Amino acid sequence: ACTNPQVRREWGQLSGGEKRQFVAAIRALAQRPRSFQYTNPSVISYSDFTSTHAANAWWAHANAEFLVYHRAMLVIFEKAMQTVGWNGGQVGQCLTTGQFSGNSGFQVLGDNGNMQCLRRCGGGSFVDAYSLVNQISGATDYEGVRSNDISNFHASGHFVLGGDMNQCDMGNPSWSPRDPLFFLHHAYVDKYYWKWQMLCPNHYVTSYNGNYQSQFDFTNPASGNGQPVSPTIPLDSWGPLTAGDVFDTRSDFLCYSYSQSAGDVPYSHSNCPDGSAPNYTPWSSPPPPPQPAQPPVVPTCWTILQLPVASQNANGGATATTTAVASPTISALSSDIDDQWLQNNLKMLLVHAMGQTLTFNVGQLYIQRWPSK
Repeated sequence: ACTNPQVRREWGQLSGGEKRQFVAAIRALAQRPRSFQYTNPSVISYSDFTSTHAANAWWAHANAEFLVYHRAMLVIFEKAMQTVGWNGGQVGQCLTTGQFSGNSGFQVLGDNGNMQCLRRCGGGSFVDAYSLVNQISGATDYEGVRSNDISNFHASGHFVLGGDMNQCDMGNPSWSPRDPLFFLHHAYVDKYYWKWQMLCPNHYVTSYNGNYQSQFDFTNPASGNGQPVSPTIPLDSWGPLTAGDVFDTRSDFLCYSYSQSAGDVPYSHSNCPDGSAPNYTPWSSPPPPPQPAQPPVVPTCWTILQLPVASQNANGGATATTTAVASPTISALSSDIDDQWLQNNLKMLLVHAMGQTLTFNVGQLYIQRWPSK
């Protein structure tokens, strides 16, 4: 059962080490040869994701399959990343700096089947968070939250980072998965879809309406010709997965949620279809940062000294005497030392030193740690 879902966190919530691990996993996938399949995450390569998306771009955009198709793609990508250790360029040109630059050896699959550099360009601004939540607030079914995926915030993320259409990789509607930013961007799109589902999970998780692409799909005939969508028809690519397989992120297969980040601004929504109040707090907290390793606890040597005891001399003045009890010496773990331990061992030491039974006040004794700090 999905009792401990993996939390997908925003990039800024990752530690430096986790960011390096993400980059290393991307590079490891990019080193794999094309497997020409997408069901076995242990052999699928980075190029398999880009070529599969390119082959099915027409069927996966501008129709109702958009959100569930890309959710399925993300979960296959995530599983592939886990098999390899994952628990700003110039306009129109190859990236020249960074972990994904041509200079670093990172390459992506080109349209012609040859490997090439990653290109990043574009401009403009993203859709702001407040404008985005207005769509969540008004959506009462799947099509309402999907909206127009070729012109809404999903599209702006591609154009800002990749230019218009084929100018650079993120702007290419077919080959945009060449850029690792594709997967971060689509995780945000999926988070937006998830937030809406969790508002009224009893109703919105399985909400799925709209139509498939208008043309006939030779590779998946049941999903073309503008027919109404079905949760039981296989998605275009990603193995035998159907839309129904990826509806619920709480399922054993998906088993993930999202953390709350700075872009998650407040929003409102009407009551759920059954009259219940919407859920505005679906978040999973990020795991706490790793704690530094604690030094091992070592035995501490204690020496017990009796404080000076004042007595009267013949002239009426005070004479101070000190008795040191230095043998035998007791070693103990600091965590084991409590009042009872002190009393038992003080008595033993004093009896050993003086050869007699002794009554004493613990408050009169001074415990010195050795060596002293």
